[in-house]
Amino acid sequence: MATVSPPLEKPSLGPTEWSMVTEEAPVAPVERVEAKGNREEWVRGQALVEGRTKSARTSTVPMDASSPKTNASTSTPAKAAETVDMGKRTATKVINAPEHGMQPKYLRYNVWDPTSDFTPTTADWTEMATPLSRPPLSELVNPIATKTIREYPDLFKVITPIKVDIFESYLSTHPNQPFVRSICEGLREGFWPWADTTKPDYPAINDQAQSTPADKGKAQFLKDQLEVELTKGRFSPSFGTDLLPGMYSMPIYAVPKPNSSDFRLVTDQSYGKHSLNSMVKHESVTGYPLDNLVHFGEMLLDLQRKKPDQVRVAWKSDIAEAYRILPMHPLWQIKQINMIEGKRYVDRCNAFGGSASGALFIAVNSLVAWIAKRIKGVSYLGNYVDDSSGCGLADDTVFYEPYQRSFPRDQVILLSLWDELGIPHKEKKQVYGSPLTVIGINVDANNLSFTLPDEAKVRLMEELKWWCRSGGKERLRRWFQMGGWFNWALNAYPLLRPALNNFYPKLKGRRDSPALIWVNKSIRDDFAWAMRILENSTGVLLLKSLSWGLEDATLLIYCDACPAGMGFWYPKMRIGFYSPTPPIRIRS
Repeated sequence: MATVSPPLEKPSLGPTEWSMVTEEAPVAPVERVEAKGNREEWVRGQALVEGRTKSARTSTVPMDASSPKTNASTSTPAKAAETVDMGKRTATKVINAPEHGMQPKYLRYNVWDPTSDFTPTTADWTEMATPLSRPPLSELVNPIATKTIREYPDLFKVITPIKVDIFESYLSTHPNQPFVRSICEGLREGFWPWADTTKPDYPAINDQAQSTPADKGKAQFLKDQLEVELTKGRFSPSFGTDLLPGMYSMPIYAVPKPNSSDFRLVTDQSYGKHSLNSMVKHESVTGYPLDNLVHFGEMLLDLQRKKPDQVRVAWKSDIAEAYRILPMHPLWQIKQINMIEGKRYVDRCNAFGGSASGALFIAVNSLVAWIAKRIKGVSYLGNYVDDSSGCGLADDTVFYEPYQRSFPRDQVILLSLWDELGIPHKEKKQVYGSPLTVIGINVDANNLSFTLPDEAKVRLMEELKWWCRSGGKERLRRWFQMGGWFNWALNAYPLLRPALNNFYPKLKGRRDSPALIWVNKSIRDDFAWAMRILENSTGVLLLKSLSWGLEDATLLIYCDACPAGMGFWYPKMRIGFYSPTPPIRIRS
């Protein structure tokens, strides 16, 4: 059992000479290492991740990348550049994130402790969450908006399929009643997105709507979706062609759903100088938790310990039209005016494209998860936005009458709870088996492994090959997309992390740059290295990714590294090694 894992390829250290030191002159340890071995296209990219890029494992904290960086063949971990929300926090306390203990940092939390308690989930988070925002007094006394709402009451209604009284009754024993009350008030009166619509210099009326798209398929979708929204009461009847006082109208798009030929209606609430999203206090809508593969790994390992000889399955259930089941407050509805074929409609519900949309839905669904676990007794459950997932035994199924088929017991309990609360779902989105794709990662409940689905792995290899071509340039949006995509792959292939060493520095300070950015040789070499590793990688194997303590180590090594050099100290052997940093040679 070794305590320091070797790099995947021998690093090219240059003409370095290693020297030995004795116990009398040890290298002072700084870090102890123990290891076991166009606009619509932009909106489309944002909509693919529901307005935020999310990580299936944990947050990638934005920070400036420094230069120079080493090549990918070293084991130096990559740091994230300053990006737009490269990840969401999990329910784990952020303060504990840097405490890796026996866990090598490069593994990105791909190590599980078989003796510890479960990591806190979104359901646990609700017990300490801050209550959601309500409209402030400045909004309630806004003379322009309140006059329009008062004069046209039929346009502004609070619409939700959720049975609030039943929902609230299940939460009567919840320990965080202020948070519960804020959610129930939002369901009854409409949610408020932490916004200030009375900002100076913002116009009383703002019309940024765009004409019907030229693409016939998209135009027909918008027309068909209008009928759906009107039927369900989520759109008001048309009030004509002109905006009323206090109204804002943002562009809407028909955006393809991921891995589907279907479209989704997305409102571009970030459009223009006086956009709706610019009114939202962004510090209030970030940090809402998502359960991830850390939690799923813990669930699988716990089930494996309790039932080691039985066949296991993973399951996944999806809420239909997730964001849209939440009502917005009339004072925000007045800002959500959509135009389709020249006519205006009030959007009464939570819209895809709003900065606060995800936070609002996560907050509500986390309480649903709390009910499922604490009241209904679901054993294994995690939430990732509108996806709920868990695991169980293959032979422990229950017949679910609405779909006339059997599902894993916990999955049926959750579906029945959704039915009781009025939360909609569709049969085709309720799946189980092994392996099963959960939040973009293939989960094998019996081999206890996480890998990329074959198609996703092929696509990633093709994308890496594209970036490896000589003389390539890419726009900033594609750089950010590649960064998010690569980070997703690290959930199953953490050893690829060094390949980002030279990637992120190219993004520093380029948030809105329209220029094409060169893909330099260092990045091409790193991605070529990543392709070779990815081709032969088996993903994350949970039983080979268990944490261990110092008492299990056969050898303990202290190391220290700084710009002047590097050293290692072996206390048991009473020897050490050090080397100065090789000189930088500049080619003439």
